Amino acid sequence: MAEQPKIAERFHQAVHETSHPGGKRSPFYYILLVALLVTVVVDVYMRYGTVRRIQKEKNELAIMVRDLKRQTKELQKSAEDKDNEIFRLETLLAPFEAAALGRYPGVVEEALDKFGDDLEKEEDELTDLKETSGQQKNRLKGMERDITKHRKEVANLKKRIAELETEKVEQTKEIALLSAIHEYVEVATWNMDGEAMLWNSQKLETPVSGWDKDYRKKKPIIEDNQWECGSAALYHYREVMEQYPKFPFTYYVLAKCLHAKGEPAWEEYAAKAVAILKKTTRISGHAPDHAAALVELSAFLEAIDRGSE
Repeated sequence: MAEQPKIAERFHQAVHETSHPGGKRSPFYYILLVALLVTVVVDVYMRYGTVRRIQKEKNELAIMVRDLKRQTKELQKSAEDKDNEIFRLETLLAPFEAAALGRYPGVVEEALDKFGDDLEKEEDELTDLKETSGQQKNRLKGMERDITKHRKEVANLKKRIAELETEKVEQTKEIALLSAIHEYVEVATWNMDGEAMLWNSQKLETPVSGWDKDYRKKKPIIEDNQWECGSAALYHYREVMEQYPKFPFTYYVLAKCLHAKGEPAWEEYAAKAVAILKKTTRISGHAPDHAAALVELSAFLEAIDRGSE
């Protein structure tokens, strides 16, 4: 709509030039009038389409956040179920622990080990009693079966408890990661220029749009970009980083600049950039620059680690 005043001005000028003496309108006047109306209608229609696309993007982001919250609740429920299962198995193990502690007060694990040794000794003693009467032999066989059964139950219960504890730790990490990812849904769509990438490859300005202007010479491949690394540029990068700490590309460029200068602080910025990029690249619809930067930094850090070995 910003061009409409200029269009109207040209229109009135053309009308003046095409008017007949005496104030009569020429046919060209009406042609210009129709052209102006068509221009205005087309401009309004295109702006309305852009607004609808932006609204659709916002709705999709809202659905994504809702799905992530649902996944978090499901994992929390699964963790609670595993806690209940651990409690049930520990309850089954309690009689054996009590029997072991009754003989050997102290640490439970040590008591169970000693209790197991006693069971083995009892098995040996039972072997010596096998020459007794048939009734005693049957009783001894029952005791042997019970001892073997109980030992297997104890071993299985301890193994299952260890497995559930491991699963619980992994799920706790996954819950924490999903909770952290929620905070990066918006910034995941921002490319290295700071512009939001829409589903139809259109770009939308963000609070950090143009942050790299005058500081980067763009190349087709992201790792070939040439960045300014002078003191003024480093100050600018840190200033943007402090204002928008979830934007990963300030850490990315600081890591590259400081590494080029031989300053050890580059590793801290590289690790922070990788940590954020691992979150943003898990979000559907993230800008392609995030995946490219993650691949570049990860390969760079791995090469450094191999060189230090």
